[in-house]
Amino acid sequence: MNPEPVVNGSLWSLGVEFCCYLMLVASALLGVRARVMIRWVPVAGIGSVVLAGVLVGPMRTTAIAVVFFLIGSLAAKGGKLAQWPLWPALVGLVLIVPLQGWLGTLLAWPVVAYAVVAIGSRRSRIAGMVRNAGDPSYGMYLWGFLIQQLLVRSFEPLPLLANVAVVLVLSAGAGYASWHLVEKHAIALGGRLSVRAERSSMPVPRPAT
Repeated sequence: MNPEPVVNGSLWSLGVEFCCYLMLVASALLGVRARVMIRWVPVAGIGSVVLAGVLVGPMRTTAIAVVFFLIGSLAAKGGKLAQWPLWPALVGLVLIVPLQGWLGTLLAWPVVAYAVVAIGSRRSRIAGMVRNAGDPSYGMYLWGFLIQQLLVRSFEPLPLLANVAVVLVLSAGAGYASWHLVEKHAIALGGRLSVRAERSSMPVPRPAT
């Protein structure tokens, strides 16, 4: 019997992510100003509900994740991300670790978003080597939990470091397969649809008289 009575605990986020992406699509169709407004309004609204303690359990976790997504999407449009300094992110992460309650949540939203964007936007040789064969990151997130469960179910428990190594290798393989079979095609389709939406929203020039 597995310690966790679920098949794939990562799947809970897919419905939430899908709704967040629909929100981004809607903001793109409504114009430049609406793209920002349609994200800041729910950030303020959902964030206020979370900090007020109205939500509990899974609903609170979901709401916190949505605010992280929206703030991260705004930060990702902040300009030359690779030039953002790292020291504010590192200092902020150190400061929020001991914080709890509403203050910890409030500060975690901007600090973690800044840290992820500032660090993730930088180039590195290791990241370049990993990405040469594709982008396995999201597939690893989706399949890692399931692979872990299958290992626990099928074999004797491994030592911690051995378990991490095996799951990491198998998850990376599943991540690359997911990228090449599904994700890159979906991203390409989204890009084509985005270009069409941009073109359709542009004003049609009037013929000269």
